[in-house]
Amino acid sequence: MSLIRLVILALIGVMVFAWLRRLMGWGVKRRPPPDSNVLLSEAPVPGASPETAHRFKSHTAAHQLAKGEICRSCSGQLAVQDHFDEAVSGRYYHIVNVVCRKCGARDRVYFRQ
Repeated sequence: MSLIRLVILALIGVMVFAWLRRLMGWGVKRRPPPDSNVLLSEAPVPGASPETAHRFKSHTAAHQLAKGEICRSCSGQLAVQDHFDEAVSGRYYHIVNVVCRKCGARDRVYFRQ
């Protein structure tokens, strides 16, 4: 009986730790907030421009990575709005348009193979 209580207590501890981790943002990669003179898409962060495009192996992987990004305006969670392929300076990029679920800011995340 005490072993079951110990297991239940351990599971509750893990759930509380996971909730605190998500609440406090521990282990979440954050993109720096934009300067007041810089547009969201012009900030020098990975994926924000063709020059800093993420590498990807599949469209599914690109969408998962784009959803994992953090909004640079409010640190909210992003959702994929749409995606397309486009040639920029002779190279093809997969571009994912994302929108913040919290503040509604729109941004683009660039990927290349």
